[in-house]
Formats: sequence, structure tokens, C-alpha cells
Amino acid sequence: MSDLAVIKATFSDWRTVKGRKQLQLIFEVPLEQQREVLERLGAPNGENPLWCAIAMLTKEAAHPKPIDLSKSERGKELYRSRDAMEQAAIRACILCEDLKFQLWASKHSVPGITDTASWLRFVLNVHSRNEISSSDRAYNKFLELEAQYKMDSGLMAEAR
Repeated sequence: MSDLAVIKATFSDWRTVKGRKQLQLIFEVPLEQQREVLERLGAPNGENPLWCAIAMLTKEAAHPKPIDLSKSERGKELYRSRDAMEQAAIRACILCEDLKFQLWASKHSVPGITDTASWLRFVLNVHSRNEISSSDRAYNKFLELEAQYKMDSGLMAEAR
């Protein structure tokens, strides 16, 4: 790879950009190559986007292994088999990993708390998010918070 505009990276994920009919392709480069990426491509600039080509480097990658959905299906089945309080505790953990929820939570930040899971435990006044599955108080407080997040994010219309 001697071409100055070429960066070798691994295709790791994609996500849809809601409301813009776009798909983001996520490629990963070792952090040690950050300088090289900056020298070759420059920094992203929303006002003047840089169009790039994406190509596979090996023929083996042209025939990816089929995606095994059985693990995902087992997880969904396990979730469905839980009661409402246990499902809420699971959702609390999943929400803390969601970037939209993290951003929303950061707007309601508490001094000295830097991560979303700690923020949620503080707001719910619990030691563990798992307490949502056994405490009516924590469960109901989580449902209120979850509903507020969904309304603020446009994921749920306000009841009339």
C-alpha cells in the first residue's frame, strides 16, 4: 500500500442514520495509525465531505460466512420468558450501552458521575441495575425514566 490515499482497515459494523436515509459504514484502524490516517485523509469535515472508495483486499472476504442468528434468537426467547420487572432490568443494561440514551442522560448529568450506568444507578437510587427486577420502587422509577427518554427522543408519542 504505497498510495498515500489508501488506508487499510477492517469493516466492523454499520448503522442506519435515521431521518437521512443514509448508512454509515464503520471501519477500524489501530489507534497507533491515527497519525497516518490524518496525514493521508485529513480530518472529517462536514462542510466539505471527502468521498472515498471502499474495496476488499482479499478474495476470501468476498464470501463471508453466513451470520448465525441462533444466539440472537436465543437471547430474544430468554428475554420473552422473563417477567416484566426482569425485562426492565435487562433493558436498563442495554440502554446504558445505547449512544442516544447516553447523550440524553448526559443532558441530565450529575456532578462527579461520568458513565451512564453509574448515572442510572444514582437516579434510581440502587446499587445495581438488577434491583429493578426485585424492587417495585426502582422498577416504577425506571419505567418513568424510560418513558421520558422515549418521549424526549421521539420514540414514543406523549399520551393524551
